[in-house]
Amino acid sequence: MGSEKYSDLKFVCQGQEFKVHKAIVCTQSPVLAAACDGSFQEAATNSINIDEFEAATVKRMIEFMYTKEYDDGMEKRGSEDVSGSENTGAERQDDRDSSNLPASTHVDSLCAITPAMTTEMVLHHVRVNAIADYYDIPPLKQLANTKIQRLLETTRSADGFSDVVREVFNSTSDKALREIMASTAATHIEELIGLEDFTALDVMSEFAVSIIQNTSRQLQAVKSQLQQTESRLRSAEQDCSYEKSLRESETAKADRIVAKINDCLDTLSKTRTCRNVNCSADFTCYIERGGFLDEPKYTLRCARCQCRHKGI
Repeated sequence: MGSEKYSDLKFVCQGQEFKVHKAIVCTQSPVLAAACDGSFQEAATNSINIDEFEAATVKRMIEFMYTKEYDDGMEKRGSEDVSGSENTGAERQDDRDSSNLPASTHVDSLCAITPAMTTEMVLHHVRVNAIADYYDIPPLKQLANTKIQRLLETTRSADGFSDVVREVFNSTSDKALREIMASTAATHIEELIGLEDFTALDVMSEFAVSIIQNTSRQLQAVKSQLQQTESRLRSAEQDCSYEKSLRESETAKADRIVAKINDCLDTLSKTRTCRNVNCSADFTCYIERGGFLDEPKYTLRCARCQCRHKGI
């Protein structure tokens, strides 16, 4: 990519020439391949004029075709702006177009970037999506969309969002990107609906439908979560009811046992002689325990003849 050696095709955009290799670019873009293989002027001159996009966007497309990544040129600018750089607009443009910039803008650096700069970064990626859509390069569209979505998820301000929406709907037909914008708008609709530039968007009729659809899906997701929560609560209530019933049953059983023991002991305290008329021994008695562990039985018996006086 950094050498013009063996290049056999050039892109001309805004007075700049980009020398590339057909084996690299044409194999990734059927549109470029058709231009080079057909009977068009491009095939004869090995030169393609690109008037629909900025030179910086063309450069990012070329960079992706060679490296599977592209530089948005904003990380360096962000650090310079935050540190109070006095660069002029032209110098900043040179920075954005410089090949020495870092390979990508990391989310970690966004905390030092203003909302206006974030909007500019998103617009760079939208234009990359647009050129990828124009030249039919799906992986580049996907990469641009990933960068756009990451930025939209990390920014906390709605400033500039309307500009991004306008750019998306005017420059690319990529449904995936439009879906990202609609989903983002649906998530922040309460804030956006109060912005005059948002409600005045020319694409609002089409965009509004998509927002409503996304809002509906999000509401359905919330409803589903609420239903699942209600189901879990009902299950928990049933478990609690069962546990309560079980405790009440055990408590009632224990109360019955205690009552029986008390009754037996009361009988013991009132008994002086064995009720067997043929037993002349001094009365002695004891309580015999039987039954089961969870439902014991008690019997009051004479200690000598084991005559049963009372059973419970």
